[in-house]
Amino acid sequence: DPVRYVYEHGAVGWVLLGVVVVLVVLIGLFYVSWRMHEFRVTGDVVEVRSGVLFRSHRKARLDRIQGINISRPVVPRIFGTAKLEIAQAGNDANVQLAYLGARAADDLRQRILVLASGAQDDERTDARASNGVLQDRVDELFSPELDPAAVHATRVVKVHPGRLIASMLLSGTTVFFVVVIVAMIVSIAITGEYGILIGLFPVVIGAGGYTVRKFSRSLQYTIAETRDGIRIGFGLVSTSNETLPPGRIHAVSVAQPLLWRPFGWWDVRINRATNAGNGASTNQQVSSIVLPVGRAEDVRQVLDIILPGLVGTAVAGPT
Repeated sequence: DPVRYVYEHGAVGWVLLGVVVVLVVLIGLFYVSWRMHEFRVTGDVVEVRSGVLFRSHRKARLDRIQGINISRPVVPRIFGTAKLEIAQAGNDANVQLAYLGARAADDLRQRILVLASGAQDDERTDARASNGVLQDRVDELFSPELDPAAVHATRVVKVHPGRLIASMLLSGTTVFFVVVIVAMIVSIAITGEYGILIGLFPVVIGAGGYTVRKFSRSLQYTIAETRDGIRIGFGLVSTSNETLPPGRIHAVSVAQPLLWRPFGWWDVRINRATNAGNGASTNQQVSSIVLPVGRAEDVRQVLDIILPGLVGTAVAGPT
């Protein structure tokens, strides 16, 4: 018993001293790593340098930026921080800044988008008043993912929560989930053997976890037209929002699964000149879905937002 051994040999003080030394060394390493992590925004590129022993230097050219995503997992949300990720054209070409203050991340994204569009950054935002550290954290934690007034949104399309739940119940994953459960029940009823549960239980758990994660990410889904580009926000516990500068969407897909046809529901996806990498595959896969589920009028509004110069009356149709 190591605890008894330390106590009987009077080495408690030495052990505590060792723990303190280890903590001091770890804090020092974290501090050095933080001091060596720096970024710079110029008129041409966004640069990020990080690392102590192994240095990393990543650049994102402003004319190759395909979108800027801000994600806030649940723990960083509590501490008022966010991860800013710049997606640019190319394979594994994304640049990340983790973690910034939530307000600083929003301000930096707006500045980068202005520079990427070639506009003059002559509009200065006033300093936001602080109500105290604790109150600021609470306000940021419960603030809406998309504030139309704050981002100067002209049009906003939201996904109805009830329709979202119904669409997931009518998805292929749910059908597979139900078929597997029915097959398990029938097999147990016929054979009386429960061994099949051992093989199929992990499959059921995996499908259920995938469905829960997808549902949590799809809640509060909003698509807005802002002065900086198209803004897509989603998530309930861990939130994320991405702004796509004008001209970065290269293809649009409007699809209707078989089980959605009686209800007239559709989904809209986009394609950009970027490939998921640098730990960003999840956010990019989610952000490729512009409209998880919506009716024909929702599809028309979304298409009019993302392709205003190409849609027109040919797709929008008569009133």
